[in-house]
Amino acid sequence: MKDYYQVLGVSKDMSHEEIKKAFRGLALRYHPDRNPQSQKQAEEKFKEINEAYQVLGDEHKRRQYDYLIALTQNRQKFVTEDAFGVSVGQSVDKEALQQLLRRLAALGLGSSSVGWVICEDVSVDTVGAVAGGNQP
Repeated sequence: MKDYYQVLGVSKDMSHEEIKKAFRGLALRYHPDRNPQSQKQAEEKFKEINEAYQVLGDEHKRRQYDYLIALTQNRQKFVTEDAFGVSVGQSVDKEALQQLLRRLAALGLGSSSVGWVICEDVSVDTVGAVAGGNQP
């Protein structure tokens, strides 16, 4: 997922007005009409800047984006900490997950007390979700 804050060169704690000011400066700097000698690169950068501002310039979309970033960072933290014997990049098969859940249930942390939900092969286009993209 792209770091829209990095694209606009702003920090997460900046106000809407500061983000708007940064966007306008970058939009002027990378506008394709102002860069005739490198129009293709400027056009790509201009599109990237606009995409970032479409999310960060809208308070609702910005909150959603920040929430999704936090979820992604927490998920990565869980996986990289090698929790329950899962190595980085290693997927857990269904049988191993069921065995883990049985062990947790034996400790009193079963599905009735916690409310486990198991999903298979779920993927989310977080950028599309924040930007209001369509589902396939």
